[in-house]
Amino acid sequence: MIVSKRGGIEDTLTSVVVAVICLIILGGIAVLVYKTLTTSEYKNAGKVLDFIEMKINAINADESTSFSVQSPCKSDVKNCPWLIAGWGKESIKKPDRCYFDSCLCICKFDPNLFGKGGYEESILADCQDSSTGICKSFNFDKINITDFYTVQITEMFVFKYNFKRTSNVVFLVDPLSRFVLSKTTTGLNISHYSTRVR
Repeated sequence: MIVSKRGGIEDTLTSVVVAVICLIILGGIAVLVYKTLTTSEYKNAGKVLDFIEMKINAINADESTSFSVQSPCKSDVKNCPWLIAGWGKESIKKPDRCYFDSCLCICKFDPNLFGKGGYEESILADCQDSSTGICKSFNFDKINITDFYTVQITEMFVFKYNFKRTSNVVFLVDPLSRFVLSKTTTGLNISHYSTRVR
C-alpha cells in the first residue's frame, strides 16, 4: 500500500489554513467585545457627569443637595479606573480644555501614566485627552472636592478608621458613590462619602 506524500501535505496545509482563519475570527470577536465594553463605560461616564451637572444647575447659592451615582464600570467595580476631578478658574494647573473656565471632568485614569511626571500630571493627561476624559465648564471661581472615607479592616476584629482628603480628585471605587453638592456665590463644594473594606 502506497501513501501519497502530496495528499498528507495538502491535508496538513488545509488544517493550518482553517486554524489560522478560526484564530482571526476569534481575535476579531474579542476586539469587538472589548470595544463594546469600553464604549459603554465611556457613555456611562458621560451620563454620570450629565447627572452631576443637572444637580449643580438645580440648586441656588447657599443650597445643597445629596445624591448617588452608579459606577461607569458595570463589572469589576473595585478596579474601575474612573475618577472625577475639578478645577476652579483660579487653579494654576488644569487641563488646557478648561483653561479659561472652571471645569468638572470624569476621566479614565491610566495607572501606567502614574509616576511619569507625578500623580497630578497623570490625571491632567487623562482628563486632557478626549478619548479618556469628558469635561464640562462652569462659572465658579473655585471647585473644592473632599473625599470622606471610612476604611474598615476585617481581621479577627473589625476596625474602622475615618479619613478626610481634600483635593481636586475622587476615585469612583464603589458600585454606588454618594455625593453632597453645595454652592456659594463664587464656589462649588463636592463631598464624596465611601467605605472601603480591606
